[in-house]
Amino acid sequence: MRATKRVADGTSRAFSRSVNGDGVPCGRAEFRSAAVRMSGAVFGFSQTAGAAEPHFVTVESPEWELVLAENPTRENAAELSLGRIPDGWNSKEITFDSAHRLNLTQATGFPLQARQSAILTARIVAPEDGVVPASAGADYYFEFFREGKSYVSTLEHGNGGTPISADDRPFSFPVKKGVNRVALLVQAGSGGWECAIRFPEPNAAALRRFSRTAEVLQAFPPAPKLRYGPWITHPQAGGVFIHFTSEGPMAAAVDFRKNGEESWTRRYELWNGYLRRDTDRHSISLQGLESATDYQFRIVFFPKDESLSGWLPQHPKFEVAAPAVYSFRAMPALQDPVTFFAMSDTHMPGLSRLEMLRGYDRAWRFETADFFVHLGDISNTLDNFDDEVLGGFAEYFCRRNRVTPLCVVHGNHEYAGGEAGLWNPGFSAPDGKSYYAFRCGPAFFLVLAYWGIEPDATNLHELDREQELWAEAMLKSEAARSASFRIILNHCPPGGDRADDVTDPTARLLARLNQVAPIDLFLAGHVHEYRRTVLCGTTVVILDGGRSAEELNLTAVRVTPEQLTVQSGKNDGNLFDSFTLSARAIP
Repeated sequence: MRATKRVADGTSRAFSRSVNGDGVPCGRAEFRSAAVRMSGAVFGFSQTAGAAEPHFVTVESPEWELVLAENPTRENAAELSLGRIPDGWNSKEITFDSAHRLNLTQATGFPLQARQSAILTARIVAPEDGVVPASAGADYYFEFFREGKSYVSTLEHGNGGTPISADDRPFSFPVKKGVNRVALLVQAGSGGWECAIRFPEPNAAALRRFSRTAEVLQAFPPAPKLRYGPWITHPQAGGVFIHFTSEGPMAAAVDFRKNGEESWTRRYELWNGYLRRDTDRHSISLQGLESATDYQFRIVFFPKDESLSGWLPQHPKFEVAAPAVYSFRAMPALQDPVTFFAMSDTHMPGLSRLEMLRGYDRAWRFETADFFVHLGDISNTLDNFDDEVLGGFAEYFCRRNRVTPLCVVHGNHEYAGGEAGLWNPGFSAPDGKSYYAFRCGPAFFLVLAYWGIEPDATNLHELDREQELWAEAMLKSEAARSASFRIILNHCPPGGDRADDVTDPTARLLARLNQVAPIDLFLAGHVHEYRRTVLCGTTVVILDGGRSAEELNLTAVRVTPEQLTVQSGKNDGNLFDSFTLSARAIP
């Protein structure tokens, strides 16, 4: 299939000429024509009664060639994936290691320089038309092209962590039967220049990571099947919210019961009284729960059908229950002790994050806490929300069908990426706000998304002003005033990076709130450096953050009516900070 010969030294070669789908050499005009014909096809779908179904294909790992050019551009990569080769450009064959990784500093011979670029090209031979699952990672930026079109790019926000893995960023792309040209552009980070890529077998576990990411798979037919989840949020006295995603937009419900009971109680997902059918992202409230009681629940789907009422399902034959039964424990009574763990700024790819969580879980035993707090910046960027955040974080807290509730704070990196808007249906309050309050045990919690933005020509500051008035009102409530302790959870710490600047907008808010009711503890992240101090009469703890387990820490908080105890440590279970606060009466 290659139309060139190796040069005398065996290291460099001219580019292969363009070939058509049958491996026959063709000119550039013919190749462009073939690409146009291909782009008009509906790749990866078999048509059945007008519904498109994805069809994944298995391909062999291709032979890769490295372009011998200094600092090629993404435009060059797009052109190369179309077979358009600049005059005088050469390439050489390269080999990835057993972990599907390649060190580009060594392969190119160029000195390391941030944003230095290299392009790899390959021909992928597909046995039939379809969709190929793939995944890649880079130190520190990459973009993948097929036939001139980009299918995944991390050029804006980077890989999200190192060391890299071929599983860092899943994606998929369409192929035609025969030869398909691809190109991988890789740009160096400040500390390394590597890439990794692989094309895994399209098994059920792998396909869940890829099926949302390809443009050709947007027409998935609804399937009465759980896709991600469940996960539980907003733990509070007497209630929780259960979240999950389905394989397509459809109506859903949750059946629940106390452990040991036979009959189920059903809660539908309703919107203004209507059975909601327009979303694949589901959130259902369970209220009136008995304190410290174990509950079971199961998920029920109602696939869209025109014969069903828009009010409630009328035909049981359309009801499809997910096979698994899950369990959780309702929050403690108002004056009973409560324990939670907290972590922040887990800037790493999803699979690396799961491995990090496993290490901290072994040392700290997450199941011993009533709930788990993430103080924001779950991922470096939300370009693939489902894989990075749901699969790479939220689902971890459903272990052996036992679900630990989550309290998730909005961080600044939750605004980054093409799917940043999916954070709201996954973690925001029932009213759609990114801030909320709740009472759990003897503690009252204010969960903020406060940034201290000063008024300007935009309306960005309005969210802060709204929270200031709301927080004051919440602290005047009976739930706050009857609590032994009041705790603020916010991504951005008060007092700036060192938590010592009383003129900082968040510090000014803290001082203002302390005049309404004493704030005992303020937990934050953002600056990636652990710090404990007292500011405006409140103990402030800033958690570690970073791109590896060693750069993070876990903080455990236990609250009784008399004392609040905080312990912070690493993934070996050893503590490096511990202190206790006594309850303060409200004047």
